[in-house]
Parts: sequence; C-alpha cells; structure tokens
Amino acid sequence: MAPLASALAIPTSSTSSPTRQRKRTAPTRRPRAPTRCGTADVSEASSSGPTNRSVVVMCHGVTPHARAGLFSAANLLQGRVDVWCRCVTAGLYLSDDVRRDTVVHLVMQSDDLASCRLVSVDGARVEGLAPAEKNVALLLQRAMQHASLDQLPLLARDAPGGRRSRVGDGDGDEVREKSARNARKREASWLRDRPGSAGPVPGIAVSDHQSLETCLRDALRGCGAVALLDVDGDDASCVLARPPDNPDNGDGFAVVVGDGSGVTPDERRTLMFVFGAVLMALGGGRMLLASHCVVLAHAALDGEEARRRRMGTSLRG
Repeated sequence: MAPLASALAIPTSSTSSPTRQRKRTAPTRRPRAPTRCGTADVSEASSSGPTNRSVVVMCHGVTPHARAGLFSAANLLQGRVDVWCRCVTAGLYLSDDVRRDTVVHLVMQSDDLASCRLVSVDGARVEGLAPAEKNVALLLQRAMQHASLDQLPLLARDAPGGRRSRVGDGDGDEVREKSARNARKREASWLRDRPGSAGPVPGIAVSDHQSLETCLRDALRGCGAVALLDVDGDDASCVLARPPDNPDNGDGFAVVVGDGSGVTPDERRTLMFVFGAVLMALGGGRMLLASHCVVLAHAALDGEEARRRRMGTSLRG
C-alpha cells in the first residue's frame, strides 16, 4: 500500500490553501473629474498648446422650476434635462480623461425670454463629475438650487402637485398663527433637505442675466473665434483653417449648438452680428443630436490642432 499511497499523494508545495483568498482586480471604471486641480501657469503655455474651448448649448423652454434645479434626477426627460447632461458629458469627457481646456455653458431661456440663466461647467475645476447622466443631473441640480435657495420654497408651492399651505380661511387668529409657525418650520426642514443646501459645486458657476446678449457675452468671454453649428454652414475644415475673426477678444474657440429646438432666428442674428459667429457644418448635411455635434466639433478641433502642431502654428493665428 505504501507505493500506492505515495503515488496518489499530491505534493503540498503545488497546492493552495483552501482558505487563501484570491486577489480580485478592481473593475475598470470610467474617469471621474479630478477632485483637486492645480492652477496652470498661463505664462508657460506654448503657442502650439491646446486652445481654450467653450461649448455653448442654447436651451429653450426652461421652466422657472427647472431653472432653479427643481427637477427629478429619476425622470430626466421631463424638461429635457437629459440633453443638458449629455452635452456636458460630450463636452468634457474623453475615453480615459477629462478635457481640462473646455468649459460647457448651458444658456437656459424661458418661454417669455424675460431673463437667462447661465450654468457653466469647467472641466479644469469641477469636482465629483462622472459620465453617467444621473450623476451630471445631480450636480447641476445642486448648483442650480444653491443659486436659487431664497426662491425654492415659493417655486415648490407653485409647482404642479407642490407643497400647499394648510391654513384655512375660516380658522381663528390663534390657529392661523400656530399653523403659520408650523409651516415655517416645515419649510425650513424641507429646505435643509434640498441638495442645494449642501453648498455650491466646485467648478460649476451659475449666473443670471437680464438679456440673451449679456448672457452670451459672459459665455463667450475670451473667445476670439465663434462657430455656430448649422447644417447649411461651411465645412468644418474650412472654418477652422481661417484665422480668428476677433483675436482681440482672446485666443479661445467657441462652438455654439442648439438643443432639440435648434437655434432661433433671433439667436442666430445675435451670434452672427454681435459676436461674429460663422456657420460651421458637421455630419455631411445630416441633422445630428446636440451631443453628437459636440463630439464631432471636438474631433475637428483636435485634428486641426494636430495639423497645426506639425506645421508649427496654432489655432491662435
């Protein structure tokens, strides 16, 4: 039996302990925006380096509630918040990195055009961003709510199905006073639970403007060249090969795209005659989604910058 036992014996050196844990490799995750970014020294930037870019998305029909961040991250189709999120993702994300030279501006206009809200997401400074639409929506919601904290309770009461006062017309003065006091407590408690009460979002700036022109002036600040994406425009290679139209305004390049409603005639006139925008076509004459246009515009700019680096020049002229 000894030879048989020795033949069946398995060397202990080649076996692994049943209690030994296998090392599991962490799943590959999409890149997130940096949690902390250093400030780049502009004086050391070479003329052949990346040109600062602005992606401007014209958002139409934005209700006062959506503009204040009172939307549901579980239903992004309501108010077409999904378009905002996809444009932010398309404007800032590469496959393995974040475009730190790009700022995405959401120009939010109401139906009455009484005012505009500008929400700017800076790829070099934003924290906690991830490509998932819901993640983008939650950050936008927090930033927009924080900018409208003093208006949130009133807007929430006016919203369909919103919070209503429980005080009746026939109640006595004492009941009214007590009910009003309780209502203020409930309102304060409700406000504390809103995402906007957590403070602003680093890298996301929110500002309100009295007109479209002042809003666009803020979004296009520092951009010497502005391209309005239009199916009837010139080919992107021709537009990008031209020198900047307004080099005194800065060395940045701005791309303006409309949401599902496109760009209105008034917006087109303002962009072309006030800011010198030129029409640029992408997609070979096909109507594309706004987020697709942003990706193709980035690709065209990347290709032109690579070509100019080989030639020793830059988009700055």
